[in-house]
Amino acid sequence: MANLTDYSGEFKPDLKYEDLSKDALSRLLTQYAWMNMCLDGWWHSIIKENRGKQEAADFEKVVWQQGIPYRQMRIMKALNIQGNDVATCIKTLQMDPWFCFNIFDLYWELNDPNHGLFTVRDCPAVRHYEAIDDADTLGHMCQLDLDAFNRIASFFNPGMQAVALKVPPRKSKYEICCKFEFRLEPKTPNKRTKN
Repeated sequence: MANLTDYSGEFKPDLKYEDLSKDALSRLLTQYAWMNMCLDGWWHSIIKENRGKQEAADFEKVVWQQGIPYRQMRIMKALNIQGNDVATCIKTLQMDPWFCFNIFDLYWELNDPNHGLFTVRDCPAVRHYEAIDDADTLGHMCQLDLDAFNRIASFFNPGMQAVALKVPPRKSKYEICCKFEFRLEPKTPNKRTKN
């Protein structure tokens, strides 16, 4: 293993990710995540300009939902994440490039395997849409997140739900951007009552 801190040296025809240092991989993953988010924003803007705001919103929702559970299964396979509870769901979301640690300020809580919270303390998209006073796009984006979280939750377990506890607009830039709860109610056995 070469443990390269960057790729400034000579060309390596057999270069592999394993040849890069943890720091180099972290920087590269952050850039992959930025490219992923920018691509989503670019095509949304182009569709909005050419086909209108509603059609862009509708297409974006379909594209996001189409990726579920494909994204989750790939992450689970790569990191051997197994299970169908909230803990499994949150572990997978933690590793999703959409929630890259170096782009967002995130806080994850797991109260027990069936109850967890996901807080976005800072989000570049929220800051951007607040700065240009585009509440419509901000509202669409946050609703898209909630819809995606519910679809992801049901992928892990049909009884799991995601609930938005806090979404924009914010009253000040010092407030958190959003907060979501993931909950899986344990099934209780049916009890027969005596007549």
